Amino acid sequence: MTEVRFPNIGDYYLQPGLAEKEERGWLSQGLYKKYWEIVQAAWEAISPGYRPKKVLELGCGSGLLASLLPSEVDYLGVDINKRFLEMAEARNPTRRFAQEDVRGLTIGKLRAKHGFRADFVMAFAFLKHFPLDSWNETFQQLLILAPYSLFQLQVTPMGDVDDGVEFHHVSVEHARIDHCIGRAQREVLAVWTTFEGTLGDGKTLMRENTYLFQESVEGPEAKEVSLDEQMSEPSTDSDESTP
Repeated sequence: MTEVRFPNIGDYYLQPGLAEKEERGWLSQGLYKKYWEIVQAAWEAISPGYRPKKVLELGCGSGLLASLLPSEVDYLGVDINKRFLEMAEARNPTRRFAQEDVRGLTIGKLRAKHGFRADFVMAFAFLKHFPLDSWNETFQQLLILAPYSLFQLQVTPMGDVDDGVEFHHVSVEHARIDHCIGRAQREVLAVWTTFEGTLGDGKTLMRENTYLFQESVEGPEAKEVSLDEQMSEPSTDSDESTP
């Protein structure tokens, strides 16, 4: 079978009916609810009771995660795909969405085009879609869009992998992440593991981690916990109820 390549992941999702199909999968699996649990846990990891004033979501898709954010949070969701944005706006009529290629997104561009300066940026099931030859540059650029960033990454100890599925499905080694956060002057505050298994070949080990990054400061090493542990262990600092 001839492999079909797309110039970006947005073009892949522009195939007729594919955006709707993807959304049905997200709804049936309830992934966006798990992501919302991680977002809440990340806010508590920053500081008990912390709530960002302005949240930027990269690769916002059809706005499922946006629909769970507190109404008082000023939100901007960006995606390269127009169909996803139409679905997101229909689901969240009071939220702001914009079509952007994040590879050119900067703090200055956000401010000039949208009057927006984020204090928290998040992206789920997103950074795996950028090819390895430009992954470092893209990752470093996105890390500095806000003081705090919550990014889901596919991590493997067996060498960087770009399998070419859906344009790209990239898993990276810890060394690549460490290199990028060092150059961006960021550090890991906390990590949540939501999946452990293998890639499509059935042999390459892969862990799906969501990292909370902050501007570099001296402090203790990050704790790594599974999402089940994070949600099931009682907290002495706050009431971690889950919607």
